[in-house]
Amino acid sequence: MKLSALPWLSGVLFVISCFMPALTVQKTGGAPPAAADAWGGLQALAIGWMGLFTGMLPWFANPLWLAASVFLLTNRWRVAALVLCIVALALAATTFGLIGQDFPADEGGVTMQSITRLETGAYVWFACLVCQMLTAAYLFFADKTAAAAAIPPPLPPKF
Repeated sequence: MKLSALPWLSGVLFVISCFMPALTVQKTGGAPPAAADAWGGLQALAIGWMGLFTGMLPWFANPLWLAASVFLLTNRWRVAALVLCIVALALAATTFGLIGQDFPADEGGVTMQSITRLETGAYVWFACLVCQMLTAAYLFFADKTAAAAAIPPPLPPKF
């Protein structure tokens, strides 16, 4: 695979994850219990920023992923891209801790809902973040190796 295609692969995975079911959510409290509802990736992307108000932080991996994508595609700030990818993956990993936790489903806090299961779209989203991190790590270390190879060996001493 050509090296310049690697950042694009992560973007393709991101778009695919937006059009797949990402989460299964169950409403509790308030009204009679409803059937589990599957959220698509696009829905999770659209309303995920509101997790800031409830302490749910995985969505905030997305802006970090986007910034890292820009850095990698413009071939600049590879160290920053690698750090952003690692932080984004750490934020995304907090998704697993949210399974089973209640969060508000309405503005009054009467109806609650909880994530009961992660669907395929969530795992494709994780794959997108892992792909981006591996790409950033590869480019970062390839840069270091190329720089080390460019240093000429020391000259022998003259007598």
